[in-house]
Amino acid sequence: MYALLERSMKYPQHLHIPDTRRSQFQSQLLQLGRTWAEPLYAMASRTDTHDMGFIIQPSLQMDWELTGNRRSLQSVLTAAESLASRYDERVKAIRSWDTAINKRYNYVDKDVDFLVIIDSMCSEWAFDSWADWEDWLH
Repeated sequence: MYALLERSMKYPQHLHIPDTRRSQFQSQLLQLGRTWAEPLYAMASRTDTHDMGFIIQPSLQMDWELTGNRRSLQSVLTAAESLASRYDERVKAIRSWDTAINKRYNYVDKDVDFLVIIDSMCSEWAFDSWADWEDWLH
């Protein structure tokens, strides 16, 4: 929804919507986007996943950028802090999973096992980008 809203606002010439209906179209997209994104606000404080960037950022960042919704920005920053809680200075990485068990391995000791996948490296990049946004709140 937010991607369509962005395109309708930034590139209206590429969507064949009559000018007389554009405002209504954008209002409906915003309402649908916010309805869909509402559960994400409560998820921003999760510390049990390395996927915070993928869960929170696409819609709530877009809501902030397009509408200035400070609630969305605050949730993005909260998600960044939640993600940062999974960072380990010794390893210089974000923990992907707390445990991983399958037929080949059994990683259950967080003090010994530190699992990192490429998603966590992407999340770390996202966290670095979000850190710059804190100035917007002040």
